[in-house]
Amino acid sequence: MDVFGIPSGETQYFGIQCKGKDEYANKQFTEQEVINEIEKAKNFKPPLKKLYFATTANKDAGIEEFVRLKNLENIESGIFEVHLFSWEDIADLIEENRQTFNYYMESQNFRNTTSVEVTFENGENEIILKPKFKQHKTVYRKDFTAGLEKGLMGLSAAMNANASWNRMFNAGMSARIVRATVNFSYAKFNLVITNTGSEALEDYKLSFWLQGDIQDIAKTNVKDDFPALIAVAHVVRPTTYVDAKTLSGELIPRNNILVGDDAFTSADIYIKPAATDSEVLLNWKLISKRYKTEGSLKIRISPEIKSTYKEITIDDVSEERVEAGEITDFIEIKD
Repeated sequence: MDVFGIPSGETQYFGIQCKGKDEYANKQFTEQEVINEIEKAKNFKPPLKKLYFATTANKDAGIEEFVRLKNLENIESGIFEVHLFSWEDIADLIEENRQTFNYYMESQNFRNTTSVEVTFENGENEIILKPKFKQHKTVYRKDFTAGLEKGLMGLSAAMNANASWNRMFNAGMSARIVRATVNFSYAKFNLVITNTGSEALEDYKLSFWLQGDIQDIAKTNVKDDFPALIAVAHVVRPTTYVDAKTLSGELIPRNNILVGDDAFTSADIYIKPAATDSEVLLNWKLISKRYKTEGSLKIRISPEIKSTYKEITIDDVSEERVEAGEITDFIEIKD
């Protein structure tokens, strides 16, 4: 027997004898082959209840009649039944049992009725992020305007006045209640899962992890200095989770069925990369009830660095230089 087993609800073995035939030579299953295989099957232990012939040969009325007669003969003799399934019969049964079709086709990588595409919100497998940073630079420059002493004195007075205004402004800012700060060094993206197949995607979730020069991952770039003290009565379960320790995350939709041509978009995901041009790989793996797949997306980091300057006058031209400070996060106050 090529295949044998006890079907659910039965107590005896069923056997399947497979007979492959050359499609191009148009060979058929013969009566003598049927007789030979029936005799062999009589030796199967324990005794069979039913014997099925499964052949890639096309349907043939003559051989089908012969098998029906042998079936009645066996029943009268008190032994196993005999049945025949030609290629057209098998194709019809597979079409009626879609789960069987999907299992074999997907495992053979031949044809998928379930397929998924994972992209960024732009519909592409690649995205460019431009996080903002700032860098303070000090310029040391020789003073060539000695003849304009009065003008410089006036400028100095103006700068002192401006510094005084800045101190007053900063004092005022410190007296204000700052509700939140926004860190623009965190860049945002979204992931999109699209069902590109004909079958619904059930009980699915997507895991992802980052590879590259990434310092942090979060769900927001806003830091509240005064979080809400009153709990929200109805809390909605999130769909997007991130883990800063492992630089990874998960997407678990609330509606866990995604029909064909429909798409699910994640909540905002923020990453803080290093302040240099680089590439980050986002690896992902999707699993569902009857389907799984994996892949990767590419994130190109192109940071924007804003410079601030302070000028210091020196006497010796040989000491002219520009000293660049550390690159720091670009943070703004949000009222």
